[in-house]
Amino acid sequence: MFLGYLVLTVVATWPLILDPAGHIYGKPGGDGIGGIAYFQTWRDSILSGHPGFDGSLSYPFGTNLRTDAVPPLYLALELLMSLVMGSPVAYNALAFLSFPLSAMGCYLLARFLRLNPAPAAAAGTFFGFTAYHAAHAAGHTTLPHTEVFPL
Repeated sequence: MFLGYLVLTVVATWPLILDPAGHIYGKPGGDGIGGIAYFQTWRDSILSGHPGFDGSLSYPFGTNLRTDAVPPLYLALELLMSLVMGSPVAYNALAFLSFPLSAMGCYLLARFLRLNPAPAAAAGTFFGFTAYHAAHAAGHTTLPHTEVFPL
């Protein structure tokens, strides 16, 4: 089932899969650029030895990034991916993965509630590929990660 949701995600986010370092999921000039800048700011703050602090924002005082409303586990994943793959690829990977993970979470809930596989797959598809999900995956990578809600 997860493979089917991955195929749907490739179709829904086309042509992102061809060049995840060269494309940004979402509208050109949209919030995705800010998301990548946020990833990069966190990454740079860690590499500079001052994790969670950015002196260039709110200059001359700087800003404490740790007060942002980002779940700690998600932030750790985001930072790890950004350090390993670079900020644009990490941003795109998190946006991309939000679709099949959310769909799979709903599918598992439907199966737990004893729905047959076909209606459970439809429920997962409807939940994982809503307009809300597509819109928020294009700029706010924490919002479309709804895979935990059904569980």
